[in-house]
Amino acid sequence: MNKLNIFKSILISLSAVIFSTMLTASYAGALPYTGATTVASPIPAFDVFTSTPGYPIPLPAPSDSESNFLQARVPIDGDAATDVTTPFAEPLATACTNGEIIELRVYVHNGANAEFNDNGTGPSVAHNVNVDVTIPDSESTTFEPSASISSSNAATVNDDLSITCSGTTPVELQYVPGSASQYSVATNAATALPDSIVTSGTLIQSETVPGDVWACWNDRVLVVLSVKVVIPPTPIIPIPTPTPTPTPTPTVLVNTGPGNVIGIFAGITAIAGSAYYLIRYRRLAGKK
Repeated sequence: MNKLNIFKSILISLSAVIFSTMLTASYAGALPYTGATTVASPIPAFDVFTSTPGYPIPLPAPSDSESNFLQARVPIDGDAATDVTTPFAEPLATACTNGEIIELRVYVHNGANAEFNDNGTGPSVAHNVNVDVTIPDSESTTFEPSASISSSNAATVNDDLSITCSGTTPVELQYVPGSASQYSVATNAATALPDSIVTSGTLIQSETVPGDVWACWNDRVLVVLSVKVVIPPTPIIPIPTPTPTPTPTPTVLVNTGPGNVIGIFAGITAIAGSAYYLIRYRRLAGKK
């Protein structure tokens, strides 16, 4: 190793220690972008540049600061694949009509010095870069999806965005399966991403190695996915069927009214009279 390479290694190591301290002190996202004179991060770091007067960050970056890396839009006719004109924004205000498609975008830029990519083997390359997006699962009229970008050799960065519905009916945001993909500026290619992007996250890449994102403006990566607005059906509350009151079995009482008493008394009198005449007849027969 020649003296120049030794000096570079020492400089990178020292800068890494200093910059790591800055990141810990919430310095991330505050490196000024000044065009050709912009000073890069000495270590892999995501979305660290902010615009300065007269120097907006080059598209497709957020115009003000790369730290606002999660943005959204409502594509024309709900077709994100063909809409190349509707810009991404944060916050996003929309009608949230039933079935409306909202596209989310995660902007990824490794702001380290491209000079030390060394064709993918240098210290500026971020490894095992993972993008994870969280979609709120509750009914509401306001939402705050969030995203994180992590790596095995760079600090994790997080961002969220505000989505506000103009209506008053609570809705849900449901991830559209199969809608996630990434676009690499370096390769000018779009690649499908797994649905795990909304659960455990997924690896992305700027060149050919999964998980590797090189340091360079030309190695930026855009991750997109879609959610659908769904108005939950009004729950049908069943009306309970009333339990019928059982009809009591009537108690049969002995009729003791005046008519029945007279009838019973007459019957007893008739029986007694018949017995009297029978006995009398037998006595008279006995005397003959």
